[in-house]
Amino acid sequence: MIRVKGLTRNPCYLVQVRQDIYLHTKSHLWGRVMNQIIAVMGSVRFGLPHFTAHLLSATALWALAVYLGGLMTPYRKLPLIRQGNMAVTIAYGGAALSLAIPLAFCLASSVSIADIVIWGAVSMLFQLAAFYVTSLILPGLGRRLEAGEVTSALFLSMLRIGFAFLNAAAVA
Repeated sequence: MIRVKGLTRNPCYLVQVRQDIYLHTKSHLWGRVMNQIIAVMGSVRFGLPHFTAHLLSATALWALAVYLGGLMTPYRKLPLIRQGNMAVTIAYGGAALSLAIPLAFCLASSVSIADIVIWGAVSMLFQLAAFYVTSLILPGLGRRLEAGEVTSALFLSMLRIGFAFLNAAAVA
């Protein structure tokens, strides 16, 4: 026991008071951090189902467009890719990327799943139409890709990706 100005004080009590004051000043910051964490967790709890639904609908639309784009080519891509044909790999990868770009912009600016599906389908139709027009402009491209001409594959991919950015800007 300590006597301070006629009062009896317990030294442990004085240490406890100092710690409470320290914790109180720290708890103000800690309280703000906890409030932010709680707000983010609430946002995740309510936003995660919407995020998942939007992502799955865009991914399904993208997979369908990649499949349909693959049907438009006169050769079978996967066996050629497995054999190591670099030209076909570049062309097919460029096609997949060029289909994803407009969908990404559509997904970023959408407000509902219907918005994603409608505008995503429109942008995919325009992108697939561009694939068809490209095949008309560059006749014999399939044979060149099967033969492994990487320059043809790069040119085709750049054309498709270039149109994809224009398509994406129109959708956004």
